[in-house]
Amino acid sequence: MSWSPNGEHLAVAAGPASGAAASQMVQIFTGDGALVMRLQGADELLWLDDSRFVVSTWNRRPTPGGNDWEIAVDRSGHIPASSVLITLTGDDEMPLDVDLGGGLSNGQGAVAIKVCPDCDADDPQFSVWTPSGSLSSPRSGSARRWSGDGTKLWLEHPTEEGPAARRWPEIVTWPDLETYYSDEEGGGLVPDVGWTKHAYVGDGEVVIVDLESGAETRFPAEASGLVVWDFMGRVLVDDYDSASVYVYDVQGNLVESWPQVGNWLTASVDGTTVVSWYFDQRSGPNPLSVWRMGVLSELILPGRMVSRSPLLSADGSRLAVIVSLDGRDVILSHALAERQTVVAGGQDVS
Repeated sequence: MSWSPNGEHLAVAAGPASGAAASQMVQIFTGDGALVMRLQGADELLWLDDSRFVVSTWNRRPTPGGNDWEIAVDRSGHIPASSVLITLTGDDEMPLDVDLGGGLSNGQGAVAIKVCPDCDADDPQFSVWTPSGSLSSPRSGSARRWSGDGTKLWLEHPTEEGPAARRWPEIVTWPDLETYYSDEEGGGLVPDVGWTKHAYVGDGEVVIVDLESGAETRFPAEASGLVVWDFMGRVLVDDYDSASVYVYDVQGNLVESWPQVGNWLTASVDGTTVVSWYFDQRSGPNPLSVWRMGVLSELILPGRMVSRSPLLSADGSRLAVIVSLDGRDVILSHALAERQTVVAGGQDVS
């Protein structure tokens, strides 16, 4: 699932990955659940901006027995695909001569894509494509995430082979792709809303790093899980064992705590909304704890959450989730301001 940059539309992919390309489908809904478009034969959708998107269809080949299809994967671990640029009105489609499958969009027309299909997985390279047809020179690294304003790109560089290899972070600016921050001894990166700081959980402590100066602030914290930032520049850390969230200012002062709200955590790009939930979902109704602009409330899901996490729009105004309901998987879209939940098009996504 993916929200459009302005949070007004939700794209959902469905179909068995092992099936033929014709059996794949992407559907686009409005935020209040109305079906806008159904794109048959597409595996994924990437929003370029609020009005344009790219759909990609993965390359497949027959299985050895010839009874099914399997996805083709190149040496670098990328799934080759054919891509088409489409407007939300549906009146303009343009096949592209570049593979944007698995790309990462900044929501303003720039897409970071994996290049060099003959490169090993431990030596990734990327380029940035724009709708004008320009493609930046290949650069080392794997694109991980864009900043909210689309001007910075977080890269990862593996230090060795294997999926569990440590990866050190680098942030580059766009469009010049110059290094803004790097730490060859570092690991994960959790930037704040303005991408001026990042935080991570150490051994019984939280560490905040200034991305420009490299200065560190360390303080002891009850934390065994994830870290996110809110729009006020506060650090929120969850403790998996107690299912509680602790909120600290950048000096390390505990300013509030949310007991027993869940042991998993996510935040909107702009930091206005934070959601906590229990990783071990029950078969019946399940609670989501939603902090929105300073107010903590509870949203009860009618069934077990099937999606890996709730999906927040960039501005935190909407939340989408897939739940198991009456024996089928259903998309729920929730407007947080109006506290209204709808079933997206009444669609079954199983």
